[in-house]
Amino acid sequence: MYNLSESEILEIIDKAIDFGIETLNGEKNLLAIQIASFWIEGYIYGNELRLTGDDIKSLRHTINTYYFT
Repeated sequence: MYNLSESEILEIIDKAIDFGIETLNGEKNLLAIQIASFWIEGYIYGNELRLTGDDIKSLRHTINTYYFT
């Protein structure tokens, strides 16, 4: 069961990716995605009471399969 909709998942991922890019002064590379992955883990930890197991799996899967086009 999900508490987050697909659009909410994507919005959270976008925020994490933006943070990763900003941290690297605008560079879009694998390191930015790795930083975003750490951001996602912090988000999960901070919201663990409101997130379901499916939400967590979806967030992790989405960030782990993210790539820049």
